[in-house]
Amino acid sequence: LENSSTPAAAGSKIDQAWVDKCCQVARHRAVSQQCGMAASSRLHSNVSAEVRRLLGRSELVQDELVIEDCLVVDIALPRLHVLIEVDGSSHFITRLRGAAVEATASKDQHLELCGASKFKRRLLQRLGWQVRSVEWHTWQRLGSNALRSQHLRELLASVGA
Repeated sequence: LENSSTPAAAGSKIDQAWVDKCCQVARHRAVSQQCGMAASSRLHSNVSAEVRRLLGRSELVQDELVIEDCLVVDIALPRLHVLIEVDGSSHFITRLRGAAVEATASKDQHLELCGASKFKRRLLQRLGWQVRSVEWHTWQRLGSNALRSQHLRELLASVGA
């Protein structure tokens, strides 16, 4: 979308040509990802494999699903209308704090989901999806397969998976 113009100012109608261009770019990215041209991260692969192991064949699990021709999601459980976004470090920003706060807080407490990821989640929720998140620093901190499996079970427990 680097070369496309942005939509008109807030409150005015969005230019359909711009929306069409956004959808075209999203479809291209999704096809590239599904064809292996852009490999999923190791974190995504690990989370996806664990979700599949937990759910077995009883639930369809789709990677890199395109929703509404413009939103690519990491892992989808379509029957349950649940999405799992796998958030690597690029999905986060570091909040700047004063020295007193920094001395008492862990590094993870300074991280905040970036605006683009927050916006994507709001869009998906408005479309009726339940969005869950697996954050890289949590996955890394859990360390063992047993703890990671437990974490995913807890994430999915509220949706009946």
